[in-house]
Formats: sequence, structure tokens, C-alpha cells
Amino acid sequence: MNRQEIEALILKYDQGACNEQEKALLETWYASWNIDQMVEISEEALAEDLAFIRKNTFEAIQPSVKSTRLWPKIAVAATVMMTVGAGWFYFAKPERDQKQQNTKTIDVDPGSIGATLTLANGKRIKLGSSSSGTLAKEAGVTITKTANGELIYELTQPVAGAPNKINILSTSNGESYRLRLPDQTEVWLNAASQLKYPVSFTKDQSRQVELIGEAYFQVAKDKNHPFVLKTQEQKITVLGTAFNVKGYVNEPIKTTLVEGSVAVSSPSTSRILKPGQRATLNAKGEFKVGPADKMLDLAWKNNEFMFESESIENVMKMVERWYNVEVVYVGQKSTEKFGGVVSRFEKVSKVLEVLERTGTVKFRISDNTIYVSSITNP
Repeated sequence: MNRQEIEALILKYDQGACNEQEKALLETWYASWNIDQMVEISEEALAEDLAFIRKNTFEAIQPSVKSTRLWPKIAVAATVMMTVGAGWFYFAKPERDQKQQNTKTIDVDPGSIGATLTLANGKRIKLGSSSSGTLAKEAGVTITKTANGELIYELTQPVAGAPNKINILSTSNGESYRLRLPDQTEVWLNAASQLKYPVSFTKDQSRQVELIGEAYFQVAKDKNHPFVLKTQEQKITVLGTAFNVKGYVNEPIKTTLVEGSVAVSSPSTSRILKPGQRATLNAKGEFKVGPADKMLDLAWKNNEFMFESESIENVMKMVERWYNVEVVYVGQKSTEKFGGVVSRFEKVSKVLEVLERTGTVKFRISDNTIYVSSITNP
């Protein structure tokens, strides 16, 4: 979305004229600027902050520090001449020629809210296209989809002797989804990911779920029932905390702890993480633990592409997942390291422009395929 579209949405919000879809889109955009606190706010506080943004950013009036929630992000945005609604800027090597490369005549839309829910009986429900309301009832649990695209499991009346049924929520390339488990644990599922979980935890000593891909968890506290997350080669045990796990196939598993405490373990070793730490599991089954960059690791959840000192291959893997495209390399791959920030609401050309500004790569889009070429400078 561009600046005018965001401004129009904020104006409609001020007038109370937004529908549920528009309100969800605006609140998601707002959340991307409220990374540091990671908390839900009241509708009154949201309205106050949006009005403040419109007055002091859109109308270009020099503001005073009025909103402690939003002002740090607004200040940064104003400094880099942000385009509101996209919120992108770039980090590029200063010695590189930052001239614009080729103008894109073909573009690709970003991903959207969507997923597939597989029930215990094998029934598959496409959540992107299904209407809101009750989707199913299993083993005393009601499964509901909200108007803003969240899947909620609510324990209604446990069925005596009923088996603990398993559900699977999966996202394809170009999809992401939010889920609330029956214990009130919140899960944000990134693109090309899968979460396997029981519809109820009432019969289990622990709350066990399985993940392939990437997800952010806000685990509800329950000291009598530890929350256990299993990935391909790692297990995470918590009581109540917030953390991000990136566990795509054939990539190092990375666990970033936001708050609380978690124990990460592999078949050969285990470590305890403190808030602000990241554990990376290597091919030998060993953990490398160090300081995390929470803004970087959680950027996807806050609707941003953010990459720092990444290879072109790693950056394009993110592009493949979110934009549902195929990437083809022409000739030798660039050995440069790339950094930048682009809103995930933007089309793929915005990401490619950031990369091209380094003067080391160029791109061509054809039939949903992105061709990547390295530029050799004399």
C-alpha cells in the first residue's frame, strides 16, 4: 500500500467508517511500527496514535513527543523520509553506485493471510476463502475463524473418553496465519510452515506441538503442563514465554527468546536461553548461543522484510516463500552481503530495488520467475 491508501484508511478509521477487513489491515500496519513492546492496545489508544501519525507525519508538522508507544518509530521514519504504509529504507554500501537499474514492467503481489486447516477426520478447510464463524467441533472444542483472520480453539465441554484428536495448520508460499490454541497460547505462522497440535491439552501432562518452518509463540503460563515444541532436530520446553523459532528444512534452526525462559535441546546437548538470546543449532547438533537482534528476527511477524549481512541466496529464499515465486540464478551468484528493510505489504519490485541499489545484482521477472544476475564491476 502507498502513502495515500494508508492515509485514506486512517481517515476512515477516525470517522468510524472502516469495515472489519480495513480495520485489520490498518491494525496490522500499526503493529509493524510497535515492535518494541509487542503488546495489544485498546481501540481508544490505537485511534489516538493513528490520529497523531496523520497529523504529524502526513501533514509534515514538526511534532512534539506525545505518544510514547509510537514516537520512536515515527522519528526514525521521518529521518529517512519514509513512505508511509511501506515503511521501507535501505542499507547499501556507500561505495557502490546507487543508480536505479531496470524499471520493472512485470511485478508480483505480496503474500496474504491464508492457510489450510486439516481436521482429525482428514477434512481440509481453506481459511483464506472461508467465511468467519464456527468451522468445526471436535472432542468438546469449538474451532472458530474470526473476521480479522485468526483461528481460535475454545474448550467448551470435554467429551469423556474421546481421543485427543490432532489438527494441522499449514501455510503455503505466500501465506501466513495466526492461531489461538485452547490453552490461550498465541501462534503466528510464517509462510511455507506447518504446525501440528492436539485440539485439546486436557488429557496430556504436557502441551506438545510440532513445527516445520517458522512461527512466533506467546505461550500461556501453566506450571503444571509444560509447553513442548518439537522441530526436526530440536525440542523446546517452556512454562510461559514468548519466542520465535525458524526451523525450515535444510536450514539451521534458530530460536530467539523474547521473554521468559526456554530450554532448547538436541539429541546431543541442551542449553537454557535468557531473554534477548538466540540459539542456532548447527549440523553437528550443537547450539551456538549469543545476543539476538529481536527486530531482525521478528521482522516477518511485524510485516517487514529485514535482512542484514545476508547472502543473495538467503534473501531470495525469503522472497520465494512470501511472494510464491521461483528464483533462477543466471551465471555466477553474487558473493556480496545484503541488508535492507521493506514492508511485506509491498510488491516484489520494492525488495528487488533495495538489492539492486548495491550495484552488484540485477533482476528480471517473467512468468512468476525471478532471474538473478550478478554484476561484475571493473
